[in-house]
Amino acid sequence: MLLATFATGADARGPLVCKGSQNIKLKGQEINAAKDAITVKGACDITLIDCRVTAGRHAINVRGSGDIRLLRTTVQGGKTALRIEGSGTVYAKKSTIIGRIQKKGAGDFKDQGGNTLRGRPSAEASPKGKTRKGKIVCGTNQRLVISGRKINVSGTAVHVRDNCNLTLRDCELIGKIGVVVSDNGQVALRRCKVRGTQAALKLSGNAEVSAKKSEIQGAIRRSGNARFKNAGGNTIKR
Repeated sequence: MLLATFATGADARGPLVCKGSQNIKLKGQEINAAKDAITVKGACDITLIDCRVTAGRHAINVRGSGDIRLLRTTVQGGKTALRIEGSGTVYAKKSTIIGRIQKKGAGDFKDQGGNTLRGRPSAEASPKGKTRKGKIVCGTNQRLVISGRKINVSGTAVHVRDNCNLTLRDCELIGKIGVVVSDNGQVALRRCKVRGTQAALKLSGNAEVSAKKSEIQGAIRRSGNARFKNAGGNTIKR
């Protein structure tokens, strides 16, 4: 295994490509690139401490099986902050991640606490409520607030997954299933109307839905550790 450690305060300047079985530790560095700032190939592992990584395209692109550990580090990408294509995992603690976290392979992102995630919406949904094919989809670590939307579809009106935190205000959601929330997704309904012919809410895993001053018409189905919180002022017709 090749071990490369950079001195505190050194500037790596341009893009960094880590490949093979390298083990790289960067501390107090700033890495900037017009396209991809850090690319991980093979089984390479990288640890970033007190660093800042910025890129015009992908700040960190994990294409192999190597892992990246972030501690007190800021990562910002124009297209994605983290793009995980391979089987590697990105671990983050007390870090700031600005941009989308995109998972396309078997890899994963692990939030180890104390992080600030400012994920941009994917093409499937935007904070202004623009939707794809009439429904709202909220994915990995996104934080969305959508107001004043009326969605009437034959399938699922809203689908939340992978640690998404979604707030819906003054919305009307109609479908076979009004809102589906899985994994660690969280949804806050405020002054919304939700109607589902099969179920108004379908929750699984560690999902959580809180409703206040809303109208829910249809079954509320829960499995696993999923929770529904009645925050008051609701009309519920099951």
